[in-house]
Amino acid sequence: MCRKKTALFIALMLVITSLTGCSRAEKNQETGQITNTAENSQAERESKGDKTKEPTMGRYMEEKVKLPELSANETIIKIIENSEKQIEVYTHTNDKYICYRLKKDKTWENINAGWLNNKLILKENIVINDLCLGNDGNYYAVCTDYSSNSMKSIILKSEDGTTSKPVKIPYLEKEFTKNDYKHYPNIISIQVLEDGSMVLADQWDWKSLYVFSKDGAQIDKVRVGQNEYIQNYITSGENIITVNEDKTGVFFYNPVQKETVKTVDFTVSSEASAYALKKDGTLLLGDKDGIHRMQKDGTLWETIVDGSLNSMSMPTLSISSLFVNEEDPEEYYAVYVVTDGGYELMHYVFNKEVSSVPSKEITVYSLWENSTIRQAISLFQAENSDIKVNYVVAMGEESGNIADYIRSLNTELLAGNGADVLVLDGLPVNSYIEKGVLADIKALIEPMEKSGDLLTNITDAYEKDSKIYQMPVRFSLPLIEGEQEAIKAAASTADTADYIKKLNKKPYYKSTIYKWLLADYLALYSRDLFQNGTLDETKFKSYLQNIKTISENIGATEVNKEEMKSNKLYDQLLGSDNLFPGDMSTYNKKYSASILRVKNITDSMLLFAAIKNNNWEYQSINQMFIPSGMVGLNNGSKESDIAKKFISFLFNKEVQDADVYDGFPVNAKSMNGWIEKENDGISIAVSDKDGNMLSADWPTKEERESIKKIAQSVKEPIETNQILITMIIDEVLPFLKGDIDENQATAAVKAKVNTYLAE
Repeated sequence: MCRKKTALFIALMLVITSLTGCSRAEKNQETGQITNTAENSQAERESKGDKTKEPTMGRYMEEKVKLPELSANETIIKIIENSEKQIEVYTHTNDKYICYRLKKDKTWENINAGWLNNKLILKENIVINDLCLGNDGNYYAVCTDYSSNSMKSIILKSEDGTTSKPVKIPYLEKEFTKNDYKHYPNIISIQVLEDGSMVLADQWDWKSLYVFSKDGAQIDKVRVGQNEYIQNYITSGENIITVNEDKTGVFFYNPVQKETVKTVDFTVSSEASAYALKKDGTLLLGDKDGIHRMQKDGTLWETIVDGSLNSMSMPTLSISSLFVNEEDPEEYYAVYVVTDGGYELMHYVFNKEVSSVPSKEITVYSLWENSTIRQAISLFQAENSDIKVNYVVAMGEESGNIADYIRSLNTELLAGNGADVLVLDGLPVNSYIEKGVLADIKALIEPMEKSGDLLTNITDAYEKDSKIYQMPVRFSLPLIEGEQEAIKAAASTADTADYIKKLNKKPYYKSTIYKWLLADYLALYSRDLFQNGTLDETKFKSYLQNIKTISENIGATEVNKEEMKSNKLYDQLLGSDNLFPGDMSTYNKKYSASILRVKNITDSMLLFAAIKNNNWEYQSINQMFIPSGMVGLNNGSKESDIAKKFISFLFNKEVQDADVYDGFPVNAKSMNGWIEKENDGISIAVSDKDGNMLSADWPTKEERESIKKIAQSVKEPIETNQILITMIIDEVLPFLKGDIDENQATAAVKAKVNTYLAE
């Protein structure tokens, strides 16, 4: 049996993804948020100067449960808990389904999964999406049949664990139109109430849960918290437990009575959550922050497992299920979906011999959340249980002026304080080097470079005067695809403007807004605009004239105020991690070129598809790369040995292997692994409002090698000083809008920029 490729159809539009903050502040009782009593009491004692007492002992520690050894063609489809509170892993091979049960000694025994080996679903192109043990004691499975042009769902029910039969639900046969395509409901998850009523999640309506009686009649349609994906949910007795519609709490909903039984206050993030309900009514919630507990009639959440000290906060893991062993002390199991495929099972056990709070700690600071840094923190702490890494993200969920954050940080750093490790993306690095804020980390980087672990073209870009003050943990590639002459024109703004004048009225690439146009072109060409730390007026005036030509050619506009509601969103989108979003509507040959940023192999899929479709070419822009997760060591660190250990850890293969969609690895061995990886199970398609469509499969080995060749040849980092870029953009906007001329714009920029650079 094989799984059919699932094409992801994306309506072509500008997608704005807000970067969520991940600094972990305490949460209070008034808002129903989380507290950690063990850590608070320890911190309180220390704040009072009482450091002579023994530390509070006892903490839940994480251990990874080794999953069953699978055959070459065997994959896991679901991990659940049976009626005896035993964990079961369901898998499939080419011709059958298998069940493994976890024994007390953490080994697995093979259990009959006969109920799934039903001839109805043992067919080509039928895939199981989900299965569960219902509150009625029966097993259920949800399948999708891809054998026809339209996907159809099948639901199986087993009352004896050996045989099964389909459940007839008329709703599943209803055809409807969405995005100009005809569909049937595509059920992707199922839970079952005590009376046999089925709670289903439909891929085409991720804001709702559908409830059907055991006879297939629709009982209710429950609105739930909106998200980028369908929310996790469980059932208990007669109730559904999940996130309420406005995402302010977890609610218990009775679909038969059509009423909310109760709501437990909880500010739900956009990340996945999982739930469990104990026999005494205690609610457990697992998310990236940890495992939290609310007593049946309580008002205060208590964090019993701190997610910042284990794998729960890793970007590559998304919690899908939470199980509890109610013995004293309680034990917990969490099931995670891995971003690049597969599952992980973690066991959380209380260890009274371990300090409740790690005895040592360092702080890492960044303007924005960086996924690789977050991933590395989790892995580092798993190997160093006595060290806590505090990750402070300035531009988190709170809005604010980015310049204010940087000034506040600068005050701390110049006073010899501040975070131990700095993620320098968007920060004034050159100023930090001149003022002695950053320490030389060449002794950390050089051994890894000499051993061949790091890409030398990246490390060479950061060695100056035999010293290294900064090093990126990731990098991405600004590429241009298009007609041959259009590609050559990307060498400078002058070349682009000259090429556009020969185009007649054909757009060079897709329209954008002024701020993003300026951010992209300042990133690419701003080095040419400064001489000896001051603005070159002649070059800047020419730059403005060229940008005006480009802006008019592509039809750039002022910001859409309805779409952009806060300065915070502007600041985030103008950051280095959001440069060159690209345009995937290149299949209609409307434009001469497209500038895009490639962060991983998946990013290149539509690039290569467009090249084939349009008979285009592609190349690097001036051998430039965009660094991400640029790390430096604070010269004033009080824990420099631990900070150095953490910085070195960032570049090891375990951290670098993970693809968290923030750039290519700088570790050479990890890069080779990415290039060698095959992924025949993925395909992507984009379409526009006119019905034009472009589909893409995983790039060929030759195509992947061409990406690698560029990655190994780039040598010019794109450096983004966030204050400087924002300053220039603010003064140039009136020029693009036609309110001032290039002389006035240049004078305004010069007055501000030269003063800033002289500070």
